[in-house]
Amino acid sequence: MSREPIPLHLAEWPYPHQKDALSARLQMLLQSVQEEGDFSLARLEGVTVTENLTTALGAFDAGYESDHSAAMRETVVGRMITTLRGGAIGGHIFFPVDAALQILDREAPLHHTSTYMFVHECAHVHDLEQRAVALPGEILHQPLSRPLALCLQISWNEYAACRLAAYSYPDQVHDLKACLRQAIVGLADARLRTKDAFAPTEQGRQNALTVGLNAALPLLQSFSYLLGHCRGLHWPLLQNVPENYRLLEQSPEIAEALRSVEQELDTLWAGYGAWSTFQVFDGLIPAICDVVRATTGLVLKRGEGQLMGVGLCIR
Repeated sequence: MSREPIPLHLAEWPYPHQKDALSARLQMLLQSVQEEGDFSLARLEGVTVTENLTTALGAFDAGYESDHSAAMRETVVGRMITTLRGGAIGGHIFFPVDAALQILDREAPLHHTSTYMFVHECAHVHDLEQRAVALPGEILHQPLSRPLALCLQISWNEYAACRLAAYSYPDQVHDLKACLRQAIVGLADARLRTKDAFAPTEQGRQNALTVGLNAALPLLQSFSYLLGHCRGLHWPLLQNVPENYRLLEQSPEIAEALRSVEQELDTLWAGYGAWSTFQVFDGLIPAICDVVRATTGLVLKRGEGQLMGVGLCIR
């Protein structure tokens, strides 16, 4: 456990009279996740509270070339960014002012949710520690093309963080169910939209890839959220899914693909401490691609970790 206070960057905190109180509260949370959650925060270089996540991420020097603001969405509350300093892998948490205010006020309506989100970002730091030890050369340079790497990151990283953070606020399950519910609604015409975007040209395939992943990735992410949370609390997944999950189960192809993702994530977790090569993900990557195909008709043709082509499954 880190005995030294973790650096807090509060220059954008707009309430000077509450700065000391916020600093104390965040340091208490950082100590709590190490003691109660048994998290390792050895690689956490600091926490920045900012008024605008996208602006802060766009200006942040992580020590390597990357556009961290590109993946931002309005629903994101907090980000853990991997850093590279002097050849060492680290992590930096960015957290919005509005959510920090909720953490500070124990009576605030979103106090528990915002506190959970901070713990969730700390869980990403702990997971980073495990991956950096096992796969030090592949944290920043995964042997995958960008679309496949994004799919893998969304699935494993969120499963692991939700599983680790679940202890801190079990009732977060309601928000995670809502995320999955919304993702399922978004799949309603995913096949049609992907088909309409596709053309047998480089640009047409790229358009279909963008449309298809924009539909499938929210499902992968929200499924991984909820699965990880339930596993962390030893709750049965199917007793905690939203009511429209039955729409997925009505498709044998989608149901089987999600079961494969579930099995592969659990297998990875069971062998967490014994990872040694990137090949540990060899089972999860095709399972993820099966989910993309089953939900959107988009076929991701792979070879040695690279995306060799994009096709369309018409039925």
